[in-house]
Amino acid sequence: MCNTTSAIADIDIGNGKIGDKQIRIDASKIKKILNTHPNMTIDTIKALPYALTDPILVMQSRSVEGRIVVYGEVYDTNDVPVQIVMELNPRARSGKTSYVDIIKVASAYSKSNTQNFINNSKILYTEKNTSRLSDWLNVNRLQ
Repeated sequence: MCNTTSAIADIDIGNGKIGDKQIRIDASKIKKILNTHPNMTIDTIKALPYALTDPILVMQSRSVEGRIVVYGEVYDTNDVPVQIVMELNPRARSGKTSYVDIIKVASAYSKSNTQNFINNSKILYTEKNTSRLSDWLNVNRLQ
């Protein structure tokens, strides 16, 4: 999909920074997203790299350790912000080996209760351009 930019690469996750890595998504994951989330389209999937290279908000996953959640200017067909869940230390299907230089997209979908998610998550990064951040929050009716 793309490589990490400084916005994600420079995030300290407790045991060091995420670093420069490739971000990938499996074809089977794309199919699953499209089948499971009807408001997600192939055009939305194609826009994910823009959010990953220029994120507005990055948070620690509340449910799975070793994952982060990224928001950018990507929306589903109902204009709801799409969250991109990324696995920082993905493992091979066998589970025995982990990939060193990649991050995998674990999922991407819209979430209607974004404010609740923001309120209860550890924020790791926010857009440095305060007017862009403010605009995104206002457009999505978030605080």
